[in-house]
Amino acid sequence: MRTGFRIAVSLALCLALVACGRGVDKTLSRDSDWDYHRSLDDAFKDMKPEQQQAYNWAVSNLTLDQLLAKYHTLTPRKVIEQEADETIQAGKQNIENQTASYEKDAPQLKLAYDRSKVLGAELEKINGSNGAIVKVPPFDSKGVQFKIQNGSRFGISFVSWNVSVFLNGETSSERGCSLDSVFLNGLPAGGSTVYTYDLFASGSDCAGLLNTPEVLRAKSISLQFAPSISSVEDFNRNEIYVPSPTEAQDFQNAVKADKDAVAAAEDAKASIQ
Repeated sequence: MRTGFRIAVSLALCLALVACGRGVDKTLSRDSDWDYHRSLDDAFKDMKPEQQQAYNWAVSNLTLDQLLAKYHTLTPRKVIEQEADETIQAGKQNIENQTASYEKDAPQLKLAYDRSKVLGAELEKINGSNGAIVKVPPFDSKGVQFKIQNGSRFGISFVSWNVSVFLNGETSSERGCSLDSVFLNGLPAGGSTVYTYDLFASGSDCAGLLNTPEVLRAKSISLQFAPSISSVEDFNRNEIYVPSPTEAQDFQNAVKADKDAVAAAEDAKASIQ
């Protein structure tokens, strides 16, 4: 009877310790790096794949020294549960704080966004047309000549252009380069000029593109010009365009990152339920 009683007590204690410390409830060794990993390998043998993944997630930002310092009772279940809880709490708090801050600043951000949009639309009224490849005196070097029309309300002194090159009647092209136009006397609002850009004197990347065998052998060449609105400068050589604020996109990215972190933590915690 005494022997049977001891067996029953031993079995009850084993059950109370959750499967005698196997799988997610196995106590991991703290003796050395080697012993820790050996005991973790033993625990993994009795853990489901999603539990193994959850444990690897839980310790991904911890060194072994940090793990041992943080957890005096070291079992996969304890680590997964606590790391998940901390991540969920921090993530939800971050979302709450970021949302409150963004909503506070939203009216001013909208004003800045609208101003940037209006400026951009205005500067897009600057256009280039009638592009041609010409010889530039006195040495007959190759150049690009085109008409610039300043349809904006700003007087301008500088514009950088994105140039697309079309060959033989193409309607689409991936060939592109850039060149700058500098107006020493300024180009007033509503004004126009014919601008000649010496490719070799100025070192534009258009020089290389327009001297490839493909371009040189083409029967016809068409150039299209689009202003880089962020490059446009006024008569005082100050940039006119004010970029749109990035706070809205930054806020969305930050909230998404926190939501993803919370979701990963919830999945990890669910694996040990």
